[in-house]
Amino acid sequence: MSPRTRTPGFRFRWSRTDSVVMQVVLGLGLALVGATTALSLLWVTTGLSVGGVGRSDRVTVQQPMEAPDTVPDVELSVDDVTIAAEPTMTLVFEDPSTVERLMLVLPALLGQAAALAVLYLVLRVIRSQGKGDPFVPANARRVHTIAFTIILASILVPTARGLAGLFLQDGVVPAEGMVLVAFELTLGSAPLVGLLAGLVLAALAEVFRRGTWMRDDVDGLV
Repeated sequence: MSPRTRTPGFRFRWSRTDSVVMQVVLGLGLALVGATTALSLLWVTTGLSVGGVGRSDRVTVQQPMEAPDTVPDVELSVDDVTIAAEPTMTLVFEDPSTVERLMLVLPALLGQAAALAVLYLVLRVIRSQGKGDPFVPANARRVHTIAFTIILASILVPTARGLAGLFLQDGVVPAEGMVLVAFELTLGSAPLVGLLAGLVLAALAEVFRRGTWMRDDVDGLV
């Protein structure tokens, strides 16, 4: 009987160096997103901005679909808001109040909060790799939470952007001929991509969870 030969092939091996590198990258990502969030909150509460990071002073006013792709001739109702010279109608707030600053950066803050949660949970999963077996129920719960966070952010961020835009243009732009809230959902749009990614992660997390249960049952029989 001839000896069994092993077919050569590619095998991915997760080393300790890979784990350390991933933890460093995720740690840097957490620090960067956290710093941006802190600067956004600083600008909201005090009006101070460091290098323009975290600041947003403009919002796009949606127009009807049949309207031409030009800025309409609109007379604004306030003096401290101007219209930027852009293809779309973009309001620029020169001296926004605290509430206006919050509305201007609210969608970004929600996205940053979701990014912080996802990065932290992924970091916890990577760290469990160095402590032994990563295929544990705790990691399955973390992946479920990541999926839920992505799905929730895909819904809340565009919703907040639309409602914040409605709040900011109220009393500034005449309501005639303007769309109150616009929501675009196409194959390449961020909300749909986020929803699909969240659903895929949720399915993988469920497979992961059931796999850990089956392995625990097998280990109990040995």
